[in-house]
Amino acid sequence: MYLESYKVEMLTTDITELVANITLFESINGYLQGNIRLLDGINVYDEVIGVHNRLPPVLITINYAGNTEIYSFVVDGINQMTIDPAEKEYVIHLITPQEQALKLVNINHVYSGASEEIVRSIFETSTGESSKLIINTLATSKGKYVVPNISAYDAIKTVVSHAVDENHSGFYFYQRLTDQGTVRLGSLYGMSNDKYSTVKLSNNIPQQKDISDSTAILPGTTNDYKLEEYRMYHTDKLAAGEYGNKIHHMELDETNINKNEPLESASEEITIHKLPKNLYTNVPPAMPPGPHFEAYPKSLFRDSVNPSDMAALNQQRRVYNAALNVSKIVPVIGCGVGKSIEVEIGYSDVSSSISNGFYIISDINHTFNHEGGGKMDYLQHMKLIREYA
Repeated sequence: MYLESYKVEMLTTDITELVANITLFESINGYLQGNIRLLDGINVYDEVIGVHNRLPPVLITINYAGNTEIYSFVVDGINQMTIDPAEKEYVIHLITPQEQALKLVNINHVYSGASEEIVRSIFETSTGESSKLIINTLATSKGKYVVPNISAYDAIKTVVSHAVDENHSGFYFYQRLTDQGTVRLGSLYGMSNDKYSTVKLSNNIPQQKDISDSTAILPGTTNDYKLEEYRMYHTDKLAAGEYGNKIHHMELDETNINKNEPLESASEEITIHKLPKNLYTNVPPAMPPGPHFEAYPKSLFRDSVNPSDMAALNQQRRVYNAALNVSKIVPVIGCGVGKSIEVEIGYSDVSSSISNGFYIISDINHTFNHEGGGKMDYLQHMKLIREYA
């Protein structure tokens, strides 16, 4: 489907006419990224980028199906340049201002509270944009986090990797293209229940004679489905404990080992070492509770290796057991990663019907290709995941 209009600006320079194609990528495993391939016949590389000796901001304005969206990025490098007397051709790589800020600001502080509260505090400290973070799910994991002078990017990644919700489901920190830079924190359980019910992904592709009728091409339609994997390397996953093996807790500052029975059917065992209590609870044992008694909160990560929380981490790995790639989709407006969408491939035989149903959208690739005459073709490519086919 063609865009109604589009515009690309670098600093104050309109570079729309130089754009050959644009790719914007969103994933539940990180931040928005993208690249633009330019056919530079007016020397933007030297006159705009080089003269300022810095990597400039980029604004992309897209008008599609009556919706206008403006996306803000920062250039994070240029490569694949070819030079001839007439023009330069190169690729501009893009990241969001939020990711740049989180990577450039170091945190050396102590935080206490629930996981989502700590994430919000670190995010606001590093970006100053409190309105740019949405908490989709509350965490049950609570405690104290001593951040040892590391980047906000790494500090948040550490908190998120240990966060668990009330359904023993792990968390993700991600951006959607439709949110215009907003970052989200949500759990896998929350994603499975955040259903995009307006459109299904189906193979209801019109005949060639109907292509000229824009109403015949429905959003979400494609005939390009590929099952990327189903339980690949299953034996290795069993050996790694991803299916609920016995987990033994060995505490570094104690001599006892707490043994736990397996949560799921498996026979292998794995041993995990816990953080020492004294790192966070260094209270003299002889001091009784009283007016001078100070209770130190436990480590945020102290319980992250208990059986239920390990099950949450295992679930995050197992949800990729059935990975379905759906390509060349007529764009679905307002849909983003972290939502669930229904797939209806068809019912012509048993194998096709097994793959029908709801999947979590883990990745979306938005591709815009210049087709001449000022037309820009827009397609979506999605990676869908769920634990079982």
